[in-house]
Amino acid sequence: MDLEPNDMKTTLHDINVKAQTILARELDPLEYIQFFRQYELGQGDYTRDREALLGNPSMDDIIGEIQAKQANKSS
Repeated sequence: MDLEPNDMKTTLHDINVKAQTILARELDPLEYIQFFRQYELGQGDYTRDREALLGNPSMDDIIGEIQAKQANKSS
């Protein structure tokens, strides 16, 4: 399914409101609360983990990597 930018007229807020309405209708109150509680507490250190995996590349590094991958695809 390919989406063009013009196909995405619904905002993320609208989708969230719709999803919450559906969940509230389909789940009992305790299940509804439990569903949203799973998103409240984070754990770990995202910044540290990201830097361990990706390093700290410059914008030029990122652009160069994208261009190299695009060149490899067209070869």
